[in-house]
Amino acid sequence: MIYYDLHIHSCLSPCADDDMTPNNIVNMALLNGLKLISVTDHNSFLQQESVAQLCASKGLLYLYGAELTSKEEVHVLAYFNSLEKVFNFSLFIDEHLIKILNKPKYFGHQYVRDNDDNIIKEEARLLLSTLDLSIEDLTMAIKDYGGLSVLAHIDRSANGILNRLGFIPRNLYFDGIEYCHKEHFSDYQKLKAAKKLFLRSSDAHRLIDIAEQENYLDAEIWEGLFR
Repeated sequence: MIYYDLHIHSCLSPCADDDMTPNNIVNMALLNGLKLISVTDHNSFLQQESVAQLCASKGLLYLYGAELTSKEEVHVLAYFNSLEKVFNFSLFIDEHLIKILNKPKYFGHQYVRDNDDNIIKEEARLLLSTLDLSIEDLTMAIKDYGGLSVLAHIDRSANGILNRLGFIPRNLYFDGIEYCHKEHFSDYQKLKAAKKLFLRSSDAHRLIDIAEQENYLDAEIWEGLFR
């Protein structure tokens, strides 16, 4: 069993605590007994390389990720298994992010940190903006760039697809769903039966919220994710 948390925000996300640094995240994951994590900042992959390198140095499995926002304000988790794919896809995302300047006083800082947690950049664009892509175009783009798309926190009122659209479009391409609340587990069994990824992660914005040994993937599922 591979215990995971595949939805964690770093200090690059303006809504996350500034102490969500690469080292703090990785060390908390280790303390909590996790084997696999993903940092999924809003509409950006700028923090990926440092976190991935720290995970590799400490024996943690890592998925490159981001939480992307469609023009309908639906959140989609995008996962990749290589830095090359992330680099190519991030160029695409940068072209489609609505250009609004961040105001740290109101939204929070957007810090990019290195492997030693030193600030190397503060992102000027507001990462909480939406992309100018429909949910259909966004999930297909993730597929085209070699990634996996997971509909984020579908049982939550804020930015879940069921709240924003009221339904999951029949022809929508996606690889899985993420739910938040244990009591909603049975509601989405039909999606699990349809061989979609079925994830439950923390959506942590604070260190204390990073998951412990609650949710796991079987090794064969992990090994087959990008086949």
